Amino acid sequence: MSSINSSHHAHNKSIADPIEDRLESLAKKDQWQEVAGILQKRAPRWIDDGQGPGLKKWLERIPEELVSKSPWLLFWFGIVLLPSSPRKSSPWFEQSFALFERKYHIIGMFAAWSGAVDAILYTWDDLKGLNAWIDKYETIRKYYAWIPTRAIKARVAASMFAALMYCQPYHRDMEKWVRRAVAASKSGLHPTQRMLINYQLVYYFVWMGEFSKACLITQHVSKEAAFGEAAPMAKITSSLVEAIYTGVADANVDACHQAVARGLKLAEQTNIHIWDGRLLGQGAWGELMQGDTEAAEHYLEHINALLNPERRLEYSFYHNQRGWQALLKQNFPLALEHTREALKLARQVGVIGVQTINHQALCLILLEMGELEQAHRHVIQARDLGRGRKSGLFQFFRHLLLARIWFERGHNSQGLNELRLGMEMGRQRGYRTTPWWHAPSMVQLCTRALEAGIEVEYVQELIRNRNLKPPTPPLAVENWPWPLKITTLGGFSMLINDQPYQPSGKAQHKPIELLEVMISLDGRSVCQETLADILWPDVDGDKAQQAFTITLHRLRKLLYPVEAIQLREKKLSLVESVCWLDIWEVNHLQKKINTAIIQGKKNETEISYLTQRLLSLYQGHFLSDEASASWLLSCRERLRSGMLHQLRRLGRYWEELEEWETARDIYLCALEVDMLMEEYYRRLMICYWKQDRRAEALALYERCRRILRSRLDIEPCTKTQRLHSQILANR
Repeated sequence: MSSINSSHHAHNKSIADPIEDRLESLAKKDQWQEVAGILQKRAPRWIDDGQGPGLKKWLERIPEELVSKSPWLLFWFGIVLLPSSPRKSSPWFEQSFALFERKYHIIGMFAAWSGAVDAILYTWDDLKGLNAWIDKYETIRKYYAWIPTRAIKARVAASMFAALMYCQPYHRDMEKWVRRAVAASKSGLHPTQRMLINYQLVYYFVWMGEFSKACLITQHVSKEAAFGEAAPMAKITSSLVEAIYTGVADANVDACHQAVARGLKLAEQTNIHIWDGRLLGQGAWGELMQGDTEAAEHYLEHINALLNPERRLEYSFYHNQRGWQALLKQNFPLALEHTREALKLARQVGVIGVQTINHQALCLILLEMGELEQAHRHVIQARDLGRGRKSGLFQFFRHLLLARIWFERGHNSQGLNELRLGMEMGRQRGYRTTPWWHAPSMVQLCTRALEAGIEVEYVQELIRNRNLKPPTPPLAVENWPWPLKITTLGGFSMLINDQPYQPSGKAQHKPIELLEVMISLDGRSVCQETLADILWPDVDGDKAQQAFTITLHRLRKLLYPVEAIQLREKKLSLVESVCWLDIWEVNHLQKKINTAIIQGKKNETEISYLTQRLLSLYQGHFLSDEASASWLLSCRERLRSGMLHQLRRLGRYWEELEEWETARDIYLCALEVDMLMEEYYRRLMICYWKQDRRAEALALYERCRRILRSRLDIEPCTKTQRLHSQILANR
């Protein structure tokens, strides 16, 4: 791609040079050899000045017989045709190269070689022809070190890098050519040429997952384009580079859209539309990445209007994004149709990376359709295209796809292994997205990772950064990074985006009280009038509602930026997808425990785990640090009774299994909830007795008798006394 120049912004210029008169004079005398000599000397400057059309006019006037024997005239013919007609430029470069090679003309050979490569690249069609020129380089590579000018070396480096990137990204010398392309981007080439090299480098580094390298180049490009004298083409290319980096590496949709809009506006102002399709494609990428299929439609319609049947690679990209859009809409047959067409076109043009992404996309679609065998075949084909080499973002995506396949097949250990490899790679490289980002899949995988303790901090940050929301609140996932976490059992506390809430004065008392009252009424669909009556019982209706509105506004400001409270049809609710509430979790755990108990003995491990979580949550009575206001007493008693009932059921469950130690621990916890519940002393005495710990059982009876006397002025009931007598007699 290195040979393109600033002719885009000077398309209608003629050669503004005093030599024009001299050329006309020689032409009238048919002294075309002299004309050719002047053109060969002046051509580089005219090209750099954007005067390609004027050079083309003079080249066309030279007799064909003379041009066909001059490798430099053939070369410059190719150069002037390259920006607008790359297909037509190819034969000129091929003839030029053949003549230079015959003469062992080193500079000419490499200049023509670079032009021939760029001519194929610019077609965006059958890039398989690049493979022949990559092979051709092998025959002349020994001369590369002898090239006397840095400019030619830079152009060759840029062309070879681009050719390998598209057709042989895993070539043994790829890293060497990457380094040479980076050096070329800092060389003395024309600024627009350097900008184009940087575009290719950022594109490569982003998809290889080397974000730090892409970041440095993007920052450099932005600074260079910011200068007032920067060419419009360079500024538009800079916008495209920023859109690629921010949209993929940063997963920053807003920044991506700003860069796209800036580039398209510049294109409209300068009438330079070479990058319109790529800019629109990045805009569509940004919308699809956040799941907005309707907004993506705007970009895709514009892309469709620009498509050229002779540029099959553009069609492949278009069908790929249409497939992604259809997947997000859950139109799986349409997604398959578009993506298979994208893969077919990518194979026809010979671009490895595009084939890889389409194989992985097909795997994802087929997974959603439940076609596991077909899905597995496509992910393996994607791997084989990489020939076992590390491929950054594609490899990250492959691990996640394989994890899903194994989980769907019921092979959890293999699934967890792939998930661990993927999340470890994501943490090390700072990945925030995948090709074909599919939020429902990522929710599943992140949930699995947190449950298994895999890269917990990274996964939590990924969930926050991408705002992943499960279809139902993930109460069972202990490490889920809730934007808002509220604890009420044992006292009130709150975490807002993991930062502890610190009350800063009386101004926050009423909003927090509103929140507490709402929670005491379950925190879901609480009537606005009920809240107003509780909080302002002595205030008239209209004034109470006004006070409610003001207090709710203050509460929302206090919780900002988390949008955790919703008011619909005069009913207030905590948003369950962003808010974790300990009493909701307790209720959820109790239901799971009861289901497991009903299912029988096979769930002992699960019941034990769920019980530990339940006990760790119940740290005391509901809002125990609050005065006993009437509005919280009923909730406090309901939660206390529910907990005691649950512990009774758990204790009996473990007794039936003769797990006396576990049952004992349950009853001890029950007494911590309410030390006056005589039944739990009795059950605990039985556990000690069954373990041959008579002394502890008898001591517990005395403790029970003492507490009941001092607190309630009563004696233990007949059942407890009878049990005490049996233990004394050791019957």
